[in-house]
Amino acid sequence: MSSAAPERRQDRVRLFVGRIGRLLIGSTSLAASLVFAFSGGAFALGNILLARHLPVAEFGRFGLVMALFLISSQVAPLGIDQLMLRRRIDPSFLLFGQFLGQGALAALVVGLLA
Repeated sequence: MSSAAPERRQDRVRLFVGRIGRLLIGSTSLAASLVFAFSGGAFALGNILLARHLPVAEFGRFGLVMALFLISSQVAPLGIDQLMLRRRIDPSFLLFGQFLGQGALAALVVGLLA
């Protein structure tokens, strides 16, 4: 009787893990999270490899340029991209022109500050 109890427990555990596995495999949120985690890890690995081969001053300049690029790329739309997603605004050529203009203005400001 003692050998039957562990087998049943193992079967229940396998069934539970199988159900969770199927849920996780079909989850688009998990898939997106894994892609973000993988890209972040690849970015970190690339920085480590680059830091090994560049002199300290050059890697510092590279890090500053990357930081400016990443911050400005998030700030440049000034929230209009999120507004479009939340309000479901249809894109038009006029809206595209506004995006292009404010992106160019943001790039000019960041370029001058850099």
